[in-house]
Parts: sequence; structure tokens; C-alpha cells
Amino acid sequence: METNRVADWQPISTAPLGQPLQLAQVYPTGLQPLQFPCSRDENGWTNAVTGSTVAVSPTYWRDWRSVEQTGAAETAARVRINQLLIGVQLARLYDELLRQPIPPHLSDLLDRLARHELNASPEASGPEH
Repeated sequence: METNRVADWQPISTAPLGQPLQLAQVYPTGLQPLQFPCSRDENGWTNAVTGSTVAVSPTYWRDWRSVEQTGAAETAARVRINQLLIGVQLARLYDELLRQPIPPHLSDLLDRLARHELNASPEASGPEH
């Protein structure tokens, strides 16, 4: 889980030159990190991806690679949670479906399929007479 505690960040005065960093500023609502990597050079801060100047007065920094690793782990966890939730939802729908009566026209069709009276090949999938 991403953390925005000041203890997890370094003071901006110690930021290295030429490395991808995540920057943050302190606001009354708390520490607000930028969501893209920045790099420091002699002229100030730039977006490490686009090279454009970033007009920001950060107070803290941390290594962007740790953000990427944390983000990848969080993304994988979210995907797995979503898969589990979808599985639970499908299981509930399946249980509900099993409790429903089968409509007569489908029941007849299933019986005919079970007796092999219907040809299941794609060529024979036209309307019945």
C-alpha cells in the first residue's frame, strides 16, 4: 500500500541530481506526491519522462523505482482481488441460475440434445422446421 508518511521520504535538500525521483509537497491536508517521475538538474526540476520543466517547490523526495515496485505489487494485488470478486459473483449467479426453473422450450431443446436428435455442427445451425 502506498504511504504518504513524512518518515518514508527524504528532505528535498538531499535530492540527488539526474535520477528519477518522486517529489512531494506538504499541504494542510497532508503530504501530496506527484504521480510522475522528476529529475533534478542545475536549472531545477524536469519531468523525467517528457523532459519538460516542472514548476514545483517540493519539500520531500523518494526513489521513483520504489514507487514503481510498490505500484506493480499493488496493481497485481488489485487484479487478483478483482478476479476473486468476479469468481464469487459468478458462483452466486450460477447458484441462483440453478435454483430457477428451466423454461419448457429450453427443457425440450436440452432433452433433444441429450438424445442426439439435434446436429450440433455449425453447418446445421439453421432454423428448425
